[in-house]
Amino acid sequence: MRHILIGIVAAALFSGCGAPKSVVQEQLESFADEQEGKERVIELRETDAARGLVIHCPLGVLCDEHYDYRHYSYDARGIYLSLSFEPVVVKDMTLESLRAHAQHVSYELKEVEGLEATGWRIGARSVVHRVGQPDFQVRFTGLQDGRLKGEIRTTLVELVGRQTADATCENPPQDAPMPDHCYASARANIPLRIVFDLPIQEGVLDCRDGQTPGCG
Repeated sequence: MRHILIGIVAAALFSGCGAPKSVVQEQLESFADEQEGKERVIELRETDAARGLVIHCPLGVLCDEHYDYRHYSYDARGIYLSLSFEPVVVKDMTLESLRAHAQHVSYELKEVEGLEATGWRIGARSVVHRVGQPDFQVRFTGLQDGRLKGEIRTTLVELVGRQTADATCENPPQDAPMPDHCYASARANIPLRIVFDLPIQEGVLDCRDGQTPGCG
């Protein structure tokens, strides 16, 4: 009976800590090898305006046509997408204006379809594409009825995993390096196409007096 209890406790402890780093590391590398050169497509479509491309503005700032930039963000369906434009688009919200005044596009995958591990959060490293750079392959294809359509062609260059079942990984000591067992990563070369058809917020966002949605 004593040996049975010890086995049960050990199994519970192991499941609580999630998969070992060595297992996740091998999983990431195998996935990267299997998917190399194979295009993956993510389609983003929302009907709720509050879940589309919303204005993001720092606290204490009036984000209008006189501010430094116009920033939009989308955070759902396992992806964080960020679009930045020159502020002129605040008063000139047309497809031609968005094309002419785009500054950069960035994204971060919080999950990768087909790649999971118990007690780990697996995604892809954040990537920024800037206007004028060779890797800026972003097309805005339509703007109608408050919806922006477009396509981003990019490449997943690194898969990353972070352990979530271990408290020392989720809440590391301040000013201390992250323990090595908390992270796993693997280089990748996986073409990715992000196709979006999303509501886009217009107008001015005033974050000078307190915090409202989109401020911070």
